[in-house]
Amino acid sequence: MSQVYLVECGASVCETKRAKDSVTTKLILTKIVEEETQKEILADILKKRGFEEVEGSEGEVLVRKEGEMIQIADLDEMTVTTTVEKEEKIKKSKKIEARRGGLSPGERGYDKETEDRLNEELRQREQEKLEKTLAITEEERAKVEAKLIKEAVAKLAETEEARKEELNDIVKDVYAESLKKKAAAMGNITSIKENKDDQGNYELRIKLTS
Repeated sequence: MSQVYLVECGASVCETKRAKDSVTTKLILTKIVEEETQKEILADILKKRGFEEVEGSEGEVLVRKEGEMIQIADLDEMTVTTTVEKEEKIKKSKKIEARRGGLSPGERGYDKETEDRLNEELRQREQEKLEKTLAITEEERAKVEAKLIKEAVAKLAETEEARKEELNDIVKDVYAESLKKKAAAMGNITSIKENKDDQGNYELRIKLTS
């Protein structure tokens, strides 16, 4: 009496797709002290805000990573580039049952080793077919990439105002520290008063004696 053998097989594929978008802002600083001194002041202020020097850049490039957002400050080009990188895993999996006819235990000609080998060969054939049907297509990759780029663009737009405000504060701090250094070179500083009014306008008063 023949027997039907059921062979289970499964396959899965997983691929990580990444996409990003960037925006670069130019930093324009009015010269108050020597350019190199002003750059050093800028670097110090950036470090206080979480930026770190990139190894091998001789202090000219600083980077700050916050989740999926990376900001790179280039002091040579005087730019800050903000990049948002998104990623998503494309996953597919499927299990099937394959069947074949064979001899039953006790039936004349039955050999367990042979039946096991035939079952394994069937499993491998079906799994190879399954893996081909599950292969991730270029169309699927393109669809995910377009979605990720759209999300990255949206994230940059969402954080634009906050980034502009921070850069304005950084420039203000550079000017303040530069003015303090220039004043110190002109005489003895007797008092420094810093104030911000209700409209957010910053005022710095430095008194000195020659």
